[in-house]
Amino acid sequence: NAAQGTSVPEFNNTGTRAYVGSRGGADAAVLIQHNLSKPFDLSTRINSASITASDSYDHISLRIERNGQYLYTGCHSPDIISVYILTTPWDITSAVFVQNIETNLPVSQAFNGLFIAEPGYY
Repeated sequence: NAAQGTSVPEFNNTGTRAYVGSRGGADAAVLIQHNLSKPFDLSTRINSASITASDSYDHISLRIERNGQYLYTGCHSPDIISVYILTTPWDITSAVFVQNIETNLPVSQAFNGLFIAEPGYY
């Protein structure tokens, strides 16, 4: 089966790379990295790379930590956050899976997004 949609794009701190996660459906989810010739302009994709996620969950949200060393993907059904270390900052092809963290949300409050707070905020 083809991917069932993609997450909202995430950009690196210079806007020269964009990242999206596909919804897995029956296939393993794919995390995609696009290089951009013009910062923050998705129409200027010049090449891309991708990795297969460690699972087949629906990756509805994707975030990279401010320093580019950690990748987090939020999934629905089950409600989990997958954690990866990027051994080369801002390069998802260097991703190493660390763990899945259950969110333990009540059934009535399905996971709907992932945000990273600035240090000192919650």
